[in-house]
Amino acid sequence: MFWRRHSDLPLRGDASSRFLPWIVAVMVFLAVLAVAGLLAAQEVVGRWQWALSGTLTVQVPPPVDAAGATNMEDRIGKAVELLRRTPGVASAEALSEAETRALLEPWLGAGAAIDGLPVPRLIDVTLIPGATVDFAALEGRLAAQAPGATLDDHGRWLGDLVRLARSVEAVAAAIVLLVALAGIAAVVFAVRTGLAIHREVIDLLHLIGARDSYIAREFARQAFTLSLLGSLLGAVLGGGALLALQTIGGNSPAGDPEALADMLSIGFDAREWIILAAVPIAAILLSVATARLSVMRALSRLV
Repeated sequence: MFWRRHSDLPLRGDASSRFLPWIVAVMVFLAVLAVAGLLAAQEVVGRWQWALSGTLTVQVPPPVDAAGATNMEDRIGKAVELLRRTPGVASAEALSEAETRALLEPWLGAGAAIDGLPVPRLIDVTLIPGATVDFAALEGRLAAQAPGATLDDHGRWLGDLVRLARSVEAVAAAIVLLVALAGIAAVVFAVRTGLAIHREVIDLLHLIGARDSYIAREFARQAFTLSLLGSLLGAVLGGGALLALQTIGGNSPAGDPEALADMLSIGFDAREWIILAAVPIAAILLSVATARLSVMRALSRLV
């Protein structure tokens, strides 16, 4: 019954529903981008948490005089030995000057500009999973072995990153909600306009015994057709935009900061693409349900 082509209501020629597919297309496009932003934020945070959880970085400042330069390697060696003897530390490895400068090149560039900077030496520390380390006490012992050494607990700023990601997720969810409300409003407007235009035909159908459910089904079928066209268009545009972002991320220059590359190279997996594919399907179901409920409510008020 829902799929049959014959209809007693001439809904196809309604001017009120002419722009509904375009409205639905815009709504689906925005919803796809919002959901993609939510998934991308979750993926980036998860990637960084996996990479940085259980790790520390120790910075040993460069010497201020030539005498200190001769003791630099000795200071770094003492700091590494202290870290390796610390309970809860799995490993501690000092980065060479070349490796440290390579980490800074994406931000500061290469050549004489970075060569003239007082770059600190870094020590990469990996913690034993589940181990508890007194970071304040460890930093004090490090300062005694290597004056000026500081300990960077990645969890301090990773918490700020997680809070930022949660804010992005909240904004994306709000956008999806607003898009859904706008789509519902558009369908309700189109349905009520159609009811007003075809009031005489609807009264005639009532006289010959048509039920409200039959009339509601006719409007729901029309909403299904229009929202299907709009959802397909919006899904194609949204998918094309996401693929373009993936291409930009994949072709980003090697000198781009890693954080920017992470945000551009979305790299959704199969589960996330299924979630994105569910957006236009949800838009179609929402349009059909809204049309049916709107018609049933409006007809129940007719005398």
